[in-house]
Amino acid sequence: MSSIEERVSHLEGAHEHLATKADVEEVNTRIAQVEAKIADLKADLTWRVAGLQLAGLAAVAAIMGFLG
Repeated sequence: MSSIEERVSHLEGAHEHLATKADVEEVNTRIAQVEAKIADLKADLTWRVAGLQLAGLAAVAAIMGFLG
């Protein structure tokens, strides 16, 4: 029969591949950082698209002015 030290050593070695609370917290922090970057990019792209639409509208208005 194995001693308690051997059994504990075996159990500790068998679970090295599992994530710890610190590992999970690190992943959650990285996910939050990515989500924040996505939100920033979304806001930036929204303003860019709005600007392009306004520029397109101005171009159409200018063309209509020349033709009309």
